[in-house]
Amino acid sequence: MATGLVQRSSPNCRAVLRAGTRAADREEGGTLVNGLGFARDIRRPNLGGHQKVTMVELFFDLVFVFAITQLSHALLADLSIANGLKIGFLLRAVWWVWMYTTWVTNWLDPDQLPTRLMLFGLILLGLVMSAAIPRAFEDRGLAFAVAVASIQVGRSLFACWA
Repeated sequence: MATGLVQRSSPNCRAVLRAGTRAADREEGGTLVNGLGFARDIRRPNLGGHQKVTMVELFFDLVFVFAITQLSHALLADLSIANGLKIGFLLRAVWWVWMYTTWVTNWLDPDQLPTRLMLFGLILLGLVMSAAIPRAFEDRGLAFAVAVASIQVGRSLFACWA
């Protein structure tokens, strides 16, 4: 959508945002609100410099520190080439989940309630994913796969909605 290219300080920003509204959107007190009552524009403000990192984002990162710790412990338990390839596969999945979520949260404002709720949901799924890592190629493979897929699909759907 073209609204991502318009700076927030632009005088045409409101007009462009209105052009991207949905049927359920309405305006309350000068703020575009969706059918659930959330502010429609939940993107980060364009401050032209550094962005403040929130505690929710740091907690999200901490979940992935736990995932990397789980991966390193699983690798140390068996230093064979086959296990190294398995851990490399899991590392790639964990890396892609973290990287894309970080990218999305650079665009969305974590101080807005919908974004914060999305992050807490991803944190819970990330904990399930991390807990499944030690036995991801055994009986917890389905838990790992469902958590990773849910994070990827849920985050993408949320980004489309936002």
